[in-house]
Amino acid sequence: MAVDVATLDLDAIAEAYEQDGYALVRGALTAEEMAPIQAQWQRVRDPLRNGETIDGIKRDNFYIHGELPAPVGDVYKHPVVTAVANRLIGPDVALYLNRLNVKDGAFSDPIHLHQDEPYFNGGPGKANFFVALQDVNLGNGAMVYVPGSHKLGRLDRQTIDIGTQPELDVIVPSLRPGDLVIADILLWHSSVPNTVGSDRVLLQMIFQPASDGSYYPPSVKSPRLVTGSWRTDTFEPWEVIQAEAPPAAETTPEPTPGPAPTQPAAAPASHRATELLGRTAAKLPEGVKDPLRRLVDRKKNTGN
Repeated sequence: MAVDVATLDLDAIAEAYEQDGYALVRGALTAEEMAPIQAQWQRVRDPLRNGETIDGIKRDNFYIHGELPAPVGDVYKHPVVTAVANRLIGPDVALYLNRLNVKDGAFSDPIHLHQDEPYFNGGPGKANFFVALQDVNLGNGAMVYVPGSHKLGRLDRQTIDIGTQPELDVIVPSLRPGDLVIADILLWHSSVPNTVGSDRVLLQMIFQPASDGSYYPPSVKSPRLVTGSWRTDTFEPWEVIQAEAPPAAETTPEPTPGPAPTQPAAAPASHRATELLGRTAAKLPEGVKDPLRRLVDRKKNTGN
């Protein structure tokens, strides 16, 4: 069922976000709103996979970089999205990042457990918004979130060992097209491999207070105000102010041309997938544990 902004329980979303660093809004975009976005993806999918630039965007392994064209490029202005962003961040909101993340037959690797803030510039207070373009499930690369982990603060660029926090649980939401996941920029998260080869495309938007003038030029070419007013006159792009380079095993090879993607793309052996599997398995229906088991196999095969 689609969400009506007038009846959207923003207080419940804010409470979950504060407590867990995670909130889920089912049907944030309607099937009618998603249809042209899905058709747009089908039109650009193969050219992007073949290394072509189409509509000003280009695939960099896991990421689709460039200014996303409408309609997918305008989702950040959707009334449900902005209502949630205003409730969590305030009346003055800017867009930091706006890109597609793709798992399919061309890129199917798991993503190791990490938090996003160390990979971006600017101030604290950023929030991740993910909108599913297709069904997202354990077979095609679902994301894994660790509720409450945002309260542990900022970490360096590294694979996080979930075994150090036995009190933390994990959640692996299955999504339908138009579902919206909101995650604190400090929340630990990963994703399982795509073992079926079907497309798993997520629109990732990062919002921040308009007092923060940072922006990510690979997808947002210039500072972009979403609601309210700017509260700064200092604007600094990601490629000028970068965090330290991550270890080679945790980053995607640098694309040419253009700046390197900013998040790790392959799960190194220290993922501690055994713990992740154990905490997730009890929540999964029978027959769907194998994608997580593959993470354990990966760890064994590396000898670490």
